Amino acid sequence: MYALILWNVINLFDGEARWFLTFLLILAIASVATHAWRWACGSLHRKFAVHDAFVKDAAVQASLLPVTWYIWFLTAIECIDLISDQFFSENLFVGYKPLFGASVVLLIAWFLVGFKQNVMTVLLRKSQNREIALEPGKVYVMAKLVSVIIFVVILLLLMEVTGVSINTLIAFGGISGLALAFASQEIIANFFGGVMIHINQPFAIGDLIDMPSSDIEGYVEEIGWYETCLRSKDKTPIYIPNSLFSKAYVINCTRRTHRRIDEKVSIRHQDIDKAGKITSDIKKFLTNSSDIDTTEKILVHLSQIAPYSVDLSVSALSKIIDEGKFLYFRDQAIVEIASIINAHGAEIAIPLEAVLPLERKDY
Repeated sequence: MYALILWNVINLFDGEARWFLTFLLILAIASVATHAWRWACGSLHRKFAVHDAFVKDAAVQASLLPVTWYIWFLTAIECIDLISDQFFSENLFVGYKPLFGASVVLLIAWFLVGFKQNVMTVLLRKSQNREIALEPGKVYVMAKLVSVIIFVVILLLLMEVTGVSINTLIAFGGISGLALAFASQEIIANFFGGVMIHINQPFAIGDLIDMPSSDIEGYVEEIGWYETCLRSKDKTPIYIPNSLFSKAYVINCTRRTHRRIDEKVSIRHQDIDKAGKITSDIKKFLTNSSDIDTTEKILVHLSQIAPYSVDLSVSALSKIIDEGKFLYFRDQAIVEIASIINAHGAEIAIPLEAVLPLERKDY
């Protein structure tokens, strides 16, 4: 092999192996162009990162791989063409102009998809950090709409470069559209369900939602065009067709502004004369708490006289949203309510069954 290469190099001077010199020159040019392009992209990336020009930086990063691959795609074609012309006396790529046109369109598609993804990543990060006014859900909606536009544009360009008539596509769509409509009713329902979710935005990525009618609860992980993925509290993925959201009501737990304390406390019948002071002190405790929203109603009252107890109802809205912190505060409030009852010399009622065991009967 080395002898053959040496023979070709020796004969370069009389022109017998000029094709081999051309072959090496093509590879050298491609290698230099690739390194130059990578260096230019790296320099521009550092420059734009310093000035926070994320749109320009996204364009540079999105064009790095497509242009690099296209350089070597053209290099491979030139090398194959050179070898075939030398040994087979014919050009393998004569009449393959649509191939080059389609490759350019695919290169543009690769760039646009990468550019969209890079911009969406930056906007999503800025949205989560409250650096921009857009919500994460709207960023996802914009990204999906842009994806649809890119798909349509690339499809039209491919039809143009490959010579496929748009009228043919329209005619085919008209004939097959009716049959597909009947066969894919569920798919269409889920698609439009996804569209309505993106437009109305009853929930967003990361929200905790509850669907009582279906006994489903979880954090929204992904909102697709066909289905939405939830992640339950025990980390189990739940996939829900989007059409289901138009038939069932959804509770968005993340968007709540308050959490309710709604407790019932029972005292003994003989402590009924102390109920007024107990309820007054409990209401005073809740009113003085910084975790209770005093602009909303605080209700502490005697709800009923049961057969074995006097029941007090305690209802208030807490400003604590986090579930763990709220449960801790509620526990502390219940302990304080019990202390208030004891401070007035009253006691919490004990169910009669706990005091008097059921009489055993021998049959």
